[in-house]
Amino acid sequence: MKIIERLLTNRMLAELDAGKVIILLGARQVGKTTLIRSVYGGEGTIYLNLDIQIEQARLQAAGDLTPEAAIGYLGGGDTIIIDEAQRLPAVGRIVKGWYDSDLPVKCVLLGSAGLNILDKTAEPLTGRNIKYYLTPLLFEEVLRHQDWFGEGIDLSRFGSQIELLRQQFLVLGGYPEVITNSDPVLVLQTVYQDYLFKDVYGLELVGSRAKLQKLLSLLAYQVGSEFSTHELANQLGISRNTIDRYLEILEDTFVIFRLQAWSRNPRKELSKKSKIYFWDNGIRNAAINNFSPFEQRSDQGALWENFMVSEMIKRDLTLDQRQRFYFWRTYSGSEVDLVIQKDESLRAIEIKSRSTRLSSKIFENSYQTRVELVHPGHYLDYVMG
Repeated sequence: MKIIERLLTNRMLAELDAGKVIILLGARQVGKTTLIRSVYGGEGTIYLNLDIQIEQARLQAAGDLTPEAAIGYLGGGDTIIIDEAQRLPAVGRIVKGWYDSDLPVKCVLLGSAGLNILDKTAEPLTGRNIKYYLTPLLFEEVLRHQDWFGEGIDLSRFGSQIELLRQQFLVLGGYPEVITNSDPVLVLQTVYQDYLFKDVYGLELVGSRAKLQKLLSLLAYQVGSEFSTHELANQLGISRNTIDRYLEILEDTFVIFRLQAWSRNPRKELSKKSKIYFWDNGIRNAAINNFSPFEQRSDQGALWENFMVSEMIKRDLTLDQRQRFYFWRTYSGSEVDLVIQKDESLRAIEIKSRSTRLSSKIFENSYQTRVELVHPGHYLDYVMG
């Protein structure tokens, strides 16, 4: 089966000789191991998976040796790939020792949790690493994987094929095996139930699995809406502090992300609210166990908005564009779905499920920034390079 090419590959290859420890972060099952082996694999590569206890023990034993002896003990080679690095807090200290010894060995750490959970692992490597983030597949990567796709093609010739892929992506999302497997719903349910929260449960970061799952279900119904931690706490019968902690964990394991309100006029514009989105539409739908075809769904608007917002932020992370993303709303109800800031420049985007007339004069007049309309008939320029 043809491997799905990732846009991050070219960026990593361009920085191959940067002389730093490589840290690749992303949710479980998004293809980190496949990607890293395509870039750094081959003869002379040592691969350790710290999900496996005996490999944890090997690495810990190597950590008690001199750097030169440790590399020999692990089998020699010029590249060491350490998968699921968050499983062993001492890994950062060990790799730091190797790096500081100027050994001719490249070290690559893969983690299925963000820097809050990975902090004990990554902290010793401050200033010594390059971080990359691998997200679920971008829609562009799915299109490029199609047999009919080629550089410079006229995409308008394949409108029906692209529309079918769009509708499938809105429901099933972009986990690689979901795209390539003949039973995508089963794969998605397995990812959601067995893999996604493995680190959360393994590190005993939550007190109640049932409460976490219920929280995810509530969040899935509030995609693109402002939410209240107070209301969520009341619905679940737990404290607001616990809700805040669970939200941080879900963010740090790449399940959800938050958009903060953007404001330069706190008297008239919201400045302390936030909205929830899922990194992947399929995981959102798994949280409510609804995989009905797109055309049969009552939540088409929420799925479309989650897709567009997540796609643009995934592209930003993949291509290292270093933009900041917000939403905007006034107390009187005027709203813009997405405000994108880079340095002093602004873009404003309204996401609609159909072509419609915008009522965005307040934002445009206040910030001299045109509000762009994105709808299913006009979106490919926003998700393709």
